[in-house]
Amino acid sequence: PTVSGLWVQALHDNRELALRLSWDDPSRSPDPAWNEWQALVTSSMEPKDDAAEATGALPDAFAVQFAAPAGDARDLPYFLMGDARRPVYLWEWTSQAGVREGMARGLANRAPLPADGAPVQASAQFTDGRWHLLLRRALVPQGNAIRTTVPIGAGTPVAFYAWDGSNGEAGTRGA
Repeated sequence: PTVSGLWVQALHDNRELALRLSWDDPSRSPDPAWNEWQALVTSSMEPKDDAAEATGALPDAFAVQFAAPAGDARDLPYFLMGDARRPVYLWEWTSQAGVREGMARGLANRAPLPADGAPVQASAQFTDGRWHLLLRRALVPQGNAIRTTVPIGAGTPVAFYAWDGSNGEAGTRGA
């Protein structure tokens, strides 16, 4: 994996939770400036039928995982995207599609949630080999009851995942 560290800052104003995340990434993915070069290299090394498929650029991505709903310390979900018994609530961001909420029941079993209630808002910037991502959402969400409520003054277990698209990271391959 390319991403080896993460800087996290969190705050709330009794209504919203904001997470400011930043991590080093050697290249913005996908990078339109490299697409033509990548297509030329791929076409010279791969058969013509596979060239179009091989040049598909993967986005950079990030996920924040919360227990869903927040459990006690004795019954926390599995830290790698939960499992069938204890699913997790996700904020998933990609450099192509922005942010969405989701549920996971294991590394290979992630699904988006309907866009109802108080959605997560995102703002991202890539500068000098570093992503800066700001995620915000109401502390008490509206809509689907599976969304995690973040209690004030209590610990909330979270896990973080990063994918570097230009390193071929997606799905179960990431940091």
